[in-house]
Amino acid sequence: MTLPIVGALRAWLRRLAAQRAEVLAIAVLMFVTAFVFSLAPRVAERVADDALRQTIGAAPVAARNVAFSSVDRLEAGPESEPLANVDAAERAIEAAMPPGVQTLITDRDTIVDVLRWRVESGASVPTLVTLRIEPGATAHVQLTSGREPTGSIGQIAGAGDGQPLNVYEIAVSSDAARASGIRLGDTLAMRPDPIDGLSARNGQANIAVRIVGLYDADGRSPYWFDDVDLVRPHTVEISSNVAYNAFAALVSSGAYQSLLSATAKVRYTWHVFVAADRLTAGTAAAVVTDLRRLETLFPPSAVPTVKPALRTGLLRLVSDQLERWQSTRAILSVVAVGPLAAALGAIALISLFSHRRRRSSELVWLARGASRPTVASGIFAEAVMVALLPAALGSGLAIALGPGGPSDASLAVGIAIGLAGTGLVALPAVRELASSRAGNLVAVGAAERVAGHASAAGSDGSPASPGRRRLVFEGLVAILAVAAAVIVRERGLRTPSNAIPAGNALAGIDPIAIAAPALAGLAGGLLAIRLLAVPLRALAAATGARRDLVPILGTTRAARGASGPQILLVILLTGAIGSFAVVTFGQIEHAADAIAWQTTGASVHARATANSALPSADVAATYAGVEAAAGAYRGLATISGVGRPLTVFAVDRSITTVADGTPADPALPTRMTDLPPDPARPLAVIISTGLGQGPGAIKLGETRTLSVGGLHRQIEVIATRLAFPGLPDADPFVIVVRDQLGLDQAHALTTTDLFLRTASTLGAGPTPTSDGSLGRLQAVLAAASPGVMLTSADDLADSLRADPAVASARLGIAVACVLAAVYVALAVLLSLALTGAARVTETAYLRALGVSRRQIVALVVVEHVPTIILAVAAGVGLGLAVFGLVEPGLGLGALLGSAVDVPLRIDPLPFAALIAAVAIVAAVGIQLAALLSERSGASAPRVVAAD
Repeated sequence: MTLPIVGALRAWLRRLAAQRAEVLAIAVLMFVTAFVFSLAPRVAERVADDALRQTIGAAPVAARNVAFSSVDRLEAGPESEPLANVDAAERAIEAAMPPGVQTLITDRDTIVDVLRWRVESGASVPTLVTLRIEPGATAHVQLTSGREPTGSIGQIAGAGDGQPLNVYEIAVSSDAARASGIRLGDTLAMRPDPIDGLSARNGQANIAVRIVGLYDADGRSPYWFDDVDLVRPHTVEISSNVAYNAFAALVSSGAYQSLLSATAKVRYTWHVFVAADRLTAGTAAAVVTDLRRLETLFPPSAVPTVKPALRTGLLRLVSDQLERWQSTRAILSVVAVGPLAAALGAIALISLFSHRRRRSSELVWLARGASRPTVASGIFAEAVMVALLPAALGSGLAIALGPGGPSDASLAVGIAIGLAGTGLVALPAVRELASSRAGNLVAVGAAERVAGHASAAGSDGSPASPGRRRLVFEGLVAILAVAAAVIVRERGLRTPSNAIPAGNALAGIDPIAIAAPALAGLAGGLLAIRLLAVPLRALAAATGARRDLVPILGTTRAARGASGPQILLVILLTGAIGSFAVVTFGQIEHAADAIAWQTTGASVHARATANSALPSADVAATYAGVEAAAGAYRGLATISGVGRPLTVFAVDRSITTVADGTPADPALPTRMTDLPPDPARPLAVIISTGLGQGPGAIKLGETRTLSVGGLHRQIEVIATRLAFPGLPDADPFVIVVRDQLGLDQAHALTTTDLFLRTASTLGAGPTPTSDGSLGRLQAVLAAASPGVMLTSADDLADSLRADPAVASARLGIAVACVLAAVYVALAVLLSLALTGAARVTETAYLRALGVSRRQIVALVVVEHVPTIILAVAAGVGLGLAVFGLVEPGLGLGALLGSAVDVPLRIDPLPFAALIAAVAIVAAVGIQLAALLSERSGASAPRVVAAD
């Protein structure tokens, strides 16, 4: 048995050399496909790591790190280590942390705040001073004069009763000293601030401080943890007429024991710094779990507690980014199926044409006495050499060159692609061996050796009827495609906000969601092959009455389906996946704009700070670059029967003009805008959807009483909304039209928000930031309302697109589209070229009969162009239909971080480019097929004899 197998291998090696073009094409495709798709998981993992670290690193210091605070009285340690018990408490907290959080810690800092004191004498303005012991701060300040404070304690005579006061040495920032009118060497008498929440009735005492040092510090340093009281002062308003200049002063830890005697309670804060570069996408889920456990161990608290309370935004940052990246991975996985399906389709197509050319040699082997196992072993050996080995090389190279990340996924992808390619190369020959009788194969082989070529058609020239197994397979594919699409859609509809399961559970990549577009494309292609035969046969029958040869022969070839169905399947499947990717990319772009406009409510949105007001809309409309303006009042209100305060948003009627024709159009009912003010008529309002649900819900048409400050009005609810443009907060809200209130100038609601329409809204000018107009607008408004915040819809949309998760999704979709286009171009070109090469003899006969080269080209056009046109049209339509069906389950809401419902919008330009590209590829392929079909004149194809 050994010698026949060796002989078979020799024969197959010679056959591979004879068909080196097809073999090289398959080997190169397998190598490139395995390399690209094995490299993708490692690149995706690195991008996910970078995105996570970038997001964490860009967050505020207090949000991306961990802090614990406690109000207690920890006794002082020995004189050499007065904060020994404080440090021991910090070590106990750290020891209780889950391991996943402990591995992130890089540094820590301890802060001891001893009450807040009012300066009784020595300052030129009302001043509040917090005495702070912070050993780590000395490395982050630069003394400008004096020295660092020590633990030495002096005494001075107190005012009033004459009781002596302990004098502690302090160092303050130069900015705080200037703001309070104090200087180096001043002594300040102080008493506990009664408004401070830490003030206690027992154990308090008046003290004094002496300023022994002045320093400067960089408040932007991450060390300060967004608490810059040691760096610069801030204002504390006690009432509308009384304000204090407040800051923290640095005290030596040596004074801790003495300061404890001056108060009953002390605030302890421990800052724990984490390293963002230690976070990876692979470990993020475990970190989220450990952070939740940390919240359980140290529950956050808004009031001072003895037990340390946790304060961090790290859990929210990591979980949000992880959810967004899960959505990115799901989208990329779905889109990646397109290039992979196109690649495997191209390999299968080339294998099928290659098998047709070498079928004669396989049949001759059987005719000369070779057994089926011997022939099958040669087929599998060839498949391993042509497909599995190149795939192994490509996958190994990807693992070796990949930018970090786990190699398990890459190895699994490489093995899967290699096995799939091996099966596709061997399948045509093995299927024929398994489904035919040896006697039939011998007879067919003898006939084909005489004819010099093989035919896929039946004896009458018509395509062979599909067997039962094939019909069952096609029906199963159709059922699976419909089921997958319905399941994905239903999952998305159950979680419409971000397609993440309830409870914030982090979902993995859904294999059903990944398979849905590919299954739909495959099912659509199989259905199209069945349906295409009907019009092609009708066309062939219609052209049969003509006398010219080209239409008759071309339509007859197409009706026989020797190569058209395979090309149709590849183009339709790739077109479906490609259009799915194009519309996904466009929807992300459109959704970013829609969310930005929904957040801002206009092209530019200005919002005043607390206790301030903006100019009226009439004044704002006169600013340079502003075409229209509308104002709004944002504040707190109550509605009778609702047991909690809510946000009232009183907008000007002109908001409809400002936002008309934009994604921020509020679409206010005419009852709110067209009727004149009438105090006797209930005011028409819109409420948030939550207020219309659950116990105590407000029903449509119901009348209630709205209270805003001292204003009380009867209201009637005429609509509910999930959100309102310019009001991104999730709090319950009520929308009223300010003009309908009919208030006089003395009682009118102030303007807290401005909605501005600029020239860029209509496309008549540059974006607000391109010529600095937004900066000028900021300056003008800041003069009237200091601290005003301006938000541009264009800038916000750009920031959404620049988010690492969104940018990765957009880049991945673009790369997938390019790869799919390349693969389908290769498939079409190679299949058409191989079709022409396989018809050398037939073309030679036609040329001998007087058929010109132009007619040969026309013959290929008539045969393939109808199939290509139908495949492209069906593929594009199928991709759009599948996206519309599964879009709720893709998680675009999680990707963009918004629950705004964005309607589908289709940009025809990418689809026109897709159709044009297919037309160009088809034209090149037709010319190549015509050229190759006449390259050998009238010579018959060579058949390699078997040993």
